[in-house]
Amino acid sequence: MEITAVSIGPIFPNAVHGGAQSVLVDLAVGLSRHGNRVKILCMGRDDNREEFALDRLCSVFPSLPFAPFPIPHDVAPYLLVRILDAIQERAKDADVLYLHGGGLLLSSALARLGKPLVVSLHDFCYPVSMISAWEETAQAFVVPSRYLADCILTCVERFAPSIRKKLIVIPNGVSVHRFPFLPHHAEQEIGISKLSGLIEPGDDPIIACPHRPDPRKGIKSAIKFAATLRDQGMRRVKLLIPRYLDEHLDTHMASSWQDILQAIERAGMADRVAFHQWLDRGELCELYRRATLTLCLGTFVESFGLIPLETMLCGTPAIYTPRGGLREVLVGLPAAIPVWPLDKHSILDAYQTAVNLERRLIEQSAAEIRKRFSVATMVERFEDLFASVSDGVPSPPAIDGATLVRLAPWCLYEKGRIYNDYEGCWKKADALIQAIAREDGLPLHKAEEFAGTASLDLDAAIRKGYLVAVPARYPER
Repeated sequence: MEITAVSIGPIFPNAVHGGAQSVLVDLAVGLSRHGNRVKILCMGRDDNREEFALDRLCSVFPSLPFAPFPIPHDVAPYLLVRILDAIQERAKDADVLYLHGGGLLLSSALARLGKPLVVSLHDFCYPVSMISAWEETAQAFVVPSRYLADCILTCVERFAPSIRKKLIVIPNGVSVHRFPFLPHHAEQEIGISKLSGLIEPGDDPIIACPHRPDPRKGIKSAIKFAATLRDQGMRRVKLLIPRYLDEHLDTHMASSWQDILQAIERAGMADRVAFHQWLDRGELCELYRRATLTLCLGTFVESFGLIPLETMLCGTPAIYTPRGGLREVLVGLPAAIPVWPLDKHSILDAYQTAVNLERRLIEQSAAEIRKRFSVATMVERFEDLFASVSDGVPSPPAIDGATLVRLAPWCLYEKGRIYNDYEGCWKKADALIQAIAREDGLPLHKAEEFAGTASLDLDAAIRKGYLVAVPARYPER
């Protein structure tokens, strides 16, 4: 089977951007090792544009010109056309088209490619994800928890009744080989360069909080938790917080960091909080093993929650606030310790429960996670689903030599210059743009001939939004 997967977020060769991307990598590699050919199209950016392989039959093409999450469609309309064209080109031989994490508000157009369409949703709080749930063009919707399925059905079914038959729960898999269990807690210093020197002899307890600095992910609550322990005599408590991989791209991140730094200052915790670089999954495993406990104290409406499962797999308890899908996913796992409300009494009770937890209960939790949240089971269920979905609808007519190439309607040509409304500036127009503007359009084959003769790049002019190729009949002259 050939599967084309689309992700609005980036996929990197040596780093994991977030939970949804982690799941996609495990799923794609698992499918490829079953003999399926998998292509992943994802957001391209300056630091990640080259094609690379995750496995022998799994390739990643970071070429889609999305804007950064959570507003991926905040781009010029011709870039949305480029996205659709790129997907159509890569998916022409696909047996199924898979939109991972939803968020692509173009599924109606993609349904016209004639391919079975499967959409997975990993949250029901970001606008792009919520709107995706109302699209009725997909043959199936996959969610990782019954909690998320119930949220979607409650809101969507009245308006899109077909959603009930299409909605399928496939729990996320947690990679056992990346997060292997240790029979005894590791006491050695962390051997990761990104964390070198952050933990000093005598630091105890060591608290991991490996979440991005979104205020809803609970970093301020983690600071409060650590400060409460400090005030109870644990003067060497150490809280570890990551710097987000994309903080240089996120315009809201600077204010979030200022809030975090101010919260640390107010709590008098400047010497007890250490910031480290963003960790990949192998490095996270070492962090979990060295930590006394891991905190998951946010208010973000989690649909699943990988971090508490990963830390328990590595032999370290997780303390969490019971919100969203965590109430379902963490049930029956004694090493997952709820704390609510987040006051002094509850914090100290949860901490004492975590540090005094019998080793057999941590081992029992890890065994249950391996049983309930296997990557192999996730891959098998997706593979069965992809093989079973019905055919899509006929493809739209492809652009051919009879198509008209003309100046884009959002562009103005004047005296050798071109103005793009979405760029907001004038640029010099090359000879190809000048010729097409003077002629009020050329058939595609003539535009290609002109470009070839003049050594000009027609495709680049279309990609940049200066010219458009419209599937309309060229008028008789």
